[in-house]
Amino acid sequence: MARQSPVRTLGREVSENLLSQIENTAPEAARVETASLLDEVSEAIRGMFMADSAMVVFVRGTPDLQTRFLKAPGFSDRWRQATPRFNFGEYIGDIGTIPVFFVYDTQVSRITAVDLARIGTLTWYCPQKDNTNGLLVTVTEIDETEANRIVDAQPDFLKGQDGSVRSREAAIRDLRLKVRVFVGVKLELAIEAPDAMKKMSQ
Repeated sequence: MARQSPVRTLGREVSENLLSQIENTAPEAARVETASLLDEVSEAIRGMFMADSAMVVFVRGTPDLQTRFLKAPGFSDRWRQATPRFNFGEYIGDIGTIPVFFVYDTQVSRITAVDLARIGTLTWYCPQKDNTNGLLVTVTEIDETEANRIVDAQPDFLKGQDGSVRSREAAIRDLRLKVRVFVGVKLELAIEAPDAMKKMSQ
């Protein structure tokens, strides 16, 4: 069973795997010599706008790259907005009407602009069992065997909340009062319009 929708409806569920797929497919924007980072981004995406565009910008890199956006003249950062457009942490502000999202990464420094209305189709595969609003959710108890395995793998469980050492029996008893929760989702993005995205290496 699966649900298909334009990517523009996806919202926060755009995972890092999907973002990597987009980045790997997106053509590199022509370098533009400008004094402003925002001018560079705006120039790169100028030809991408359509009547029903749903443009977003993803910034992947270290906090230094994020700071360049926050300090750029004309950037509307979320902390100065009376009512931020999005409530989750990845959203850092807007270039005009285009929302900008930051993904922390020490290995990559890249800006990717995407028109979510045109890029393609997202298929969300719904699990046949343990289905909770399209998510696979399972809850399993921790038995004594599993509790012993956890303590062997993570000796810190032998420490109490105050840092004192506690017995193995106490740690296992505490673990058996807990449950293991797994939440998963399977998404597949079919990119149908490579010209609906541009990337800029920094």
